[in-house]
Amino acid sequence: KEVLGLPVLPVRIEGFDIAHIGGKFPVASLISFYNGNPDKKNYRYFRLKTTDRAIDDFQSMREATSRRYSRLLNEGKPLPDLLLIDGGIGQVNAVDGVLKSLGADIPIAGLAKRDEEIWRPHASKPICLPKRSEGLRLLQRVRDETHRFATSRNQNLRTKENTVTPFIKLPGIGKERDKLLMKKYGTLEALANAPEAEVAELLHMRADKTTELLMAAKVAFEKQTERKADQMQSLSEAGTTWQKAAHYKMVQDLALLAGEDDDDGSLAAASPAPDEGE
Repeated sequence: KEVLGLPVLPVRIEGFDIAHIGGKFPVASLISFYNGNPDKKNYRYFRLKTTDRAIDDFQSMREATSRRYSRLLNEGKPLPDLLLIDGGIGQVNAVDGVLKSLGADIPIAGLAKRDEEIWRPHASKPICLPKRSEGLRLLQRVRDETHRFATSRNQNLRTKENTVTPFIKLPGIGKERDKLLMKKYGTLEALANAPEAEVAELLHMRADKTTELLMAAKVAFEKQTERKADQMQSLSEAGTTWQKAAHYKMVQDLALLAGEDDDDGSLAAASPAPDEGE
């Protein structure tokens, strides 16, 4: 309380983190600690809508916190004693602007991974606590839990998409035809360039329906190509490549999974909190 200059002892702390892979599947996690312990019934996910396929952690944090605290204010529910952001001064200032615009009086702090520095809004320098400080350890627990929670949701979304074939949403395609297309072509590009007569024979489909299907496949493939180009552009502007970003995120995810506490992981997986964005 004294170190951060808080008006009251932070009994309830809420933490936010953002997870995505190359701008794709962006999610924000909200976790809650009460009296120094995880309060999992108040965990939340936010599927972000304003930054899909773009890398903008500041805007992602603005969207998530705006949705969370505008809702609490509208419903007349109590606000947390401290909001902890996984990030540095940039993220903290971005969220501070959101809270001020909402009229939400919530103290904010950011915990940056580099040197475990604590940032308060518009500060010229960080607060550095001893590594064995109980206060720092509590903030680290909150920060690490928000990251674990966001990453687990991001993984679930990626797994869900990877189990859906590119053909199932095309007109006239059900489960059986989907299997035939996957076995024969495998990708939207291959289907879009396939001879119409060949596709019609494979699927036992009328000529007009086959034409409609192939036109839809071409449109879907073009959109897929555009999305990949947008992701590459976003990553290029961020100073990296898709492969490096994907590899870096994969290593992070594996490290988190290896170090997770089984009870925490299984509880979150068995009873996922509602997604306020859905």
